[in-house]
Amino acid sequence: MKLFFILVLMINTTYAATMNMKINFNASTNVPGMNISGEALQEISGNIELTDKKINKVNVSFESTSLTTGMQLRDEHLHKMLKKSKLEFINTSECLFEDSKCEMEGTFSIAYKKIKSKFLITREGETLLCSIIIKLSDLFLKKPSFAGVSVNDEVNVTIEGTVK
Repeated sequence: MKLFFILVLMINTTYAATMNMKINFNASTNVPGMNISGEALQEISGNIELTDKKINKVNVSFESTSLTTGMQLRDEHLHKMLKKSKLEFINTSECLFEDSKCEMEGTFSIAYKKIKSKFLITREGETLLCSIIIKLSDLFLKKPSFAGVSVNDEVNVTIEGTVK
């Protein structure tokens, strides 16, 4: 009986952990089939509090200057547009896993603006994959445009993290 009780405690125990993450983003353009993609060059760290069945707390922050598209002129414009500020994702609700998936509400903030967002999270063992759609207009950002090609309003952001 004692062993069963200990096992139940271990299964439902909440633990805090740090995560190493990769961040990627993808924005479609007004030119069919043309997308602008990028990533954070440096490894991102964040904190997470979770059990096997749910996520209680998430906090991920990084400097916007770590984002790159692989094209220097575009990167300079991106960093200027984001005002070389800190970007942060924080949850405002818990997330219960069903079939290794859950939806969490939270905020995405940049130096001058904070918006509500939904995070879609998939768990595979120690790896978490998070998907977020961010609207540039919600952040009062003008859609980038160059040589007749402009980015659409929605940017898809994915964060892949491994719990340590």
